[in-house]
Amino acid sequence: MGTENNKIRAFKLYKKAADRDHIPSIIMLARCYQEGIGAEKNEIEAFELYNKAAKKNYLYSMDKLGYCYQHGIGTEKNEIEAFKLYKAVSDAGSNISINNLAFRHYKAAVEGGHIAANNNLGYYYQHGIGIGKNEIEAFELYEEAAEKGHIDSMDSLGYCYRYGIGTEKDETKAFEFYKKAADKGNINSMFSLGECYHYKIGTDERSGSKAFELYKRAAEIGHTDALYQVGTCYQYGLGTEKNEIKAFESYKEAAEKGHCDSIFSLGCCYQKGTGTEKNEVKDLNYIKKELKRVIVIQ
Repeated sequence: MGTENNKIRAFKLYKKAADRDHIPSIIMLARCYQEGIGAEKNEIEAFELYNKAAKKNYLYSMDKLGYCYQHGIGTEKNEIEAFKLYKAVSDAGSNISINNLAFRHYKAAVEGGHIAANNNLGYYYQHGIGIGKNEIEAFELYEEAAEKGHIDSMDSLGYCYRYGIGTEKDETKAFEFYKKAADKGNINSMFSLGECYHYKIGTDERSGSKAFELYKRAAEIGHTDALYQVGTCYQYGLGTEKNEIKAFESYKEAAEKGHCDSIFSLGCCYQKGTGTEKNEVKDLNYIKKELKRVIVIQ
């Protein structure tokens, strides 16, 4: 409930700042509409907002607008317009043009029997990078490498089973692959396994303590989403004693690394005096400043 309320509040803050033509907030508002975060999903509104920010030459928004044209999100499919936008972003220094070359490199490596390349090539097929999107091909590449013991591919396979990418959705299998990869030290699977215990995904056991320990392990070796969840655990006492100061510190550390949800949660902490001195002026100003920094970096 707290998380859903935070999403609704985040949406309102983004909209308030976007109405004042704050470009990073316009982009975040577009993402909210595109994914249905804190508001009803509205792809047409998302497209219009990306377009508005793209006209201000924000590369991130130009890339998102190209994606909308390529896949017909909120507008008619227009691959020529998508190509123009991608080219403009590429000419300005993006890695998009490099992806086409990388795809060919990974494909040649897979054909040469390099199992580690399966995971990279699978990712490109999954997301349509440098080639047409093909989730079934992605799944098969992950599966082949996972069967031969490739740890990152086990994590990728867990993700496919969890969300039904290239195969039927099977949360039990997702849990099993996340556990295999997490036990072998995969940081992403540690986080995902924590989510499984947190939200009872693919397991009959809901365990706040196991979720917290997995989030903490992943956070300690650099997983920013896990660091955010550590903050949430401390704030609400999930799997550990409630500690608002540690919650604030976790959000602050993740926010400094550009984690958008943590930026918002930190703003809420300043507003309500959670784990720190109350500072309502710093609330919206902090969120706007940090979002602008994050989007410029991206």
